[in-house]
Amino acid sequence: MGREAIEKVMFSNCAGILTIPLTVALEIVAPKLDPSWGQYITPFMNRTGMVFWACMLTCVLVSLVTKPKSDEELKGLIWNKESLHVPKELQPGMRGLRNPTIWWAIIFAFTVFLYVRFR
Repeated sequence: MGREAIEKVMFSNCAGILTIPLTVALEIVAPKLDPSWGQYITPFMNRTGMVFWACMLTCVLVSLVTKPKSDEELKGLIWNKESLHVPKELQPGMRGLRNPTIWWAIIFAFTVFLYVRFR
């Protein structure tokens, strides 16, 4: 694996890799902060929000320092309305448990159940 391939993997996963150390660091540092400032970090959702924004900042910085891909390399990778349609040749195999609509409904129902049950 060449240097370029290693850099590509590292940059593409950089934000995801940062989530655990940033969360652990905030969990250790937050209780030691002055209560007037630390109270905004201590609740779990605030720490998660800070990690999320740190990861978004990392994504922006990485995208600014890397060379943009050509349109040919991006073809098929960027989401558009046609991305929602299953190609005709694959439709016969998308029945029963392979049907994405069924899985969407199952996951949606499970999410609603968890929300109602534990709110």
